[in-house]
Amino acid sequence: MRISCLTHDAIDTVNGEVTVLGTNNQTTYLDIINSMNDYQENLIVCNDGYDKLSVDDAIDWVGDVMSNKINFTAYINQFIKNFIKNLTEDEINSLHAANNQIYRIVQEQLFMADLPLKVTFSNDLLNIFKYAKIHVDSSNFTNPYDIIRILIKLHLECNNNKVLGLTNVAHYLSPKQIRDLVDLCHNTGIAVFIVEFMNLNQRHLFEKCNFHYIDEDFIDWHY
Repeated sequence: MRISCLTHDAIDTVNGEVTVLGTNNQTTYLDIINSMNDYQENLIVCNDGYDKLSVDDAIDWVGDVMSNKINFTAYINQFIKNFIKNLTEDEINSLHAANNQIYRIVQEQLFMADLPLKVTFSNDLLNIFKYAKIHVDSSNFTNPYDIIRILIKLHLECNNNKVLGLTNVAHYLSPKQIRDLVDLCHNTGIAVFIVEFMNLNQRHLFEKCNFHYIDEDFIDWHY
């Protein structure tokens, strides 16, 4: 996928790699962040066939994992749909049997009320899983790297083809964690795009990434 900020060179993101756009130009940084948040339209995104895509369709923009509250609902809903597809026949039968038992017990209790009440029976697996109220255990969020790791694994499990978009990563991750992030993306095939407000002398933090830079004079640098 190709991401272009107006008046600047295009940046290619690749599955399994971390791509970083660094800048110490406040205007450029704000233009990109506002475009990611759908406040401005300063980004042009195209697929490998050069077909134009909307930012929302191409990039899963999470932003700052420490200051932004992440809504995991969409991830979980897609995970459930994919998970159900891989259930064995025995597992499906077990779920249906347990579900039938719950409905039977509820209906028996309703009969005791001596009112014309009936349950609405459903053996839909999606409803069964939603009833279980599956959610991400926030106790795993001991540090920012854990949050990013879980997001990447959710992308993998959900077959989410969008590029995961982050910012301020260098504020929170150690050099080793950034290297681990690169290895995780390589092993999972997930593409990550990081927008970082930084000085060029911090480039060593992203030495294993595809690194691009826009300086304070709006000049593009490629490494």
